[in-house]
Amino acid sequence: SSALQLLSAEICESTISTLSLEAQHYLETTNKLLSTQFKMAGLFSSNPNSGDPYAPTPPNNSNDDILSQYRPLIQQFSLSSLLGYCSAVSAKRIGKTLAFIGGLGFVCLQAMVHKGYITVDWKKIEKSVTDVVDTDKDGKITERDVQRYFERVKAFLMENIPDASGFGLGFMLGMKS
Repeated sequence: SSALQLLSAEICESTISTLSLEAQHYLETTNKLLSTQFKMAGLFSSNPNSGDPYAPTPPNNSNDDILSQYRPLIQQFSLSSLLGYCSAVSAKRIGKTLAFIGGLGFVCLQAMVHKGYITVDWKKIEKSVTDVVDTDKDGKITERDVQRYFERVKAFLMENIPDASGFGLGFMLGMKS
């Protein structure tokens, strides 16, 4: 029990430090992306106080007006994308952990079968799993079943999110990392 608690604490600590590094990388990437997009849109360029002779001076602080007008949108986009990124990283980690546990369970069962301690009716287990997982009730686990589960998870994660597109972008970036 204490070994399990120690292992659990080590996994949590490792996950937190990895998430921290990944979140920092994501924030740096997002800042670069937003900065590039704003420059391309002409929302701001170099700082007039930087000594850059080519830096335009905005008439009547129009850039500040534009930025203050879109500030809530930018904040929502950034928060939603950060939440999406973190959700994807967590989903990947949970998926890998569940796959590891499932594989380990299978190996343990097979070891007990090999030693003669138990007998496993794999056909019956396969039928039971198919009955639970098969969403279209065609008797097979197909791509459509996986797609339906993905849609359910996506709908669950995006429910009541103020900026679903930002969340989706962050989620995609998190899945690729």
